[in-house]
Amino acid sequence: MKRKKRKEMNAIELRQVLKNRVLYLDCGHRFCLHPFSNTLVITTKGDFYCHNCYF
Repeated sequence: MKRKKRKEMNAIELRQVLKNRVLYLDCGHRFCLHPFSNTLVITTKGDFYCHNCYF
């Protein structure tokens, strides 16, 4: 069975997707993209963490 190739997106497209949405991160915290947002860390495995829990 062949896997479908995922669409790649750049940072500008990702910013548009995340705008006005709340993400529940793998560390248990919530993230909302706004001008005062903390750092969102996306690992190569596809995990999402806030800057405090990743480091």
